[in-house]
Formats: sequence, structure tokens, C-alpha cells
Amino acid sequence: MNTRTTIGAFASLLSVVIVTALMPVRLSAQTIAAEIEQEKAELRQYRLSMPKIRQMAAATLAFAKEVEGDPALQQKLKANNEPEPQTLVDLVHRIDKEPRLASAVKNAGLSSREYATVMLCYYPAMMAYGAKKSGAIKELPKDILPENVALIEANETEIARLNQELEAHDINK
Repeated sequence: MNTRTTIGAFASLLSVVIVTALMPVRLSAQTIAAEIEQEKAELRQYRLSMPKIRQMAAATLAFAKEVEGDPALQQKLKANNEPEPQTLVDLVHRIDKEPRLASAVKNAGLSSREYATVMLCYYPAMMAYGAKKSGAIKELPKDILPENVALIEANETEIARLNQELEAHDINK
């Protein structure tokens, strides 16, 4: 076999290896984009309920109190430099990675996925309600289920109390 043939065969093999190695990255990006679109659709359709909001608030508050009482956990959370979750699945993994948060969620009667889903629907609905009530917007954003905003409006007093309690124990202060 001559050297030219060997180099040509090696170059061909190398290009196949490179393309094959890069394929999962491209598929991964496509998969993430598809996952994000599927999750957006799921979040647009998720109907909040007061029991789920109470459970989410209870889990958040329980974890916040754990953090307040544990300086090592405070440091760990402050030192966390992981990128923000890109998908609901990423957020669920982040919740599950912190044992005390996962425990607080479970003890409140939610799965990590439902806790994340409630949070991702609750806070935008709260913001939309506030903006609409103040007159800053006339129409709700299309990604927010009108029924969720109506639930917040109908339960404004209880939700304000829950939010005050959560803000009093905000771990991001």
C-alpha cells in the first residue's frame, strides 16, 4: 500500500470519526429545542390550584428554613456556579440534586417535576396579574393561562399572605 493511499484512508476515517463524534452534539441541541417546545406547551396548559400552590409554598418555606439554619448549606448555594436550567427536566434534576430541597418537596406532597411546574406557572401568573391590575398591560401574555391569573385574583388575600411569608425567608437576600 502506498503512503498516499494510507493517508487518504486515514483522512477519510478521521472525517467519519469527527462527524460521528459531533452528531450527538447536534442531535442534543435539536433534542433540547424540541424538549423546550414540548415543555412550553405543557406549561401553557397547566392549571394551578390553591392546594398545589400551598404545597409549593410549604416546600419552598421548609427548604428556606433549612438554609437559614445551616451556614454550610448557605455557602454551598452561594458558591453554586452551575448554569441556569434550560429545560423543565434540567430544573427537576437540580431540585433532585439538593437532598434537602428534594426532601422538602416530597414532604409537601409533590414530585420534583410538579413542584417545578407549579413554580414555573405560578410566578409568571402572579407577575401578569400584578401588571394587569396596575394597568401596565391590558392583555395577558399568550404563554400564561388566563385561568391561572383568575385563580390568583380570586385568592389574592391568601396568596399575598403566602408571598409575604416566602419573602420573609427569601434565601437569595
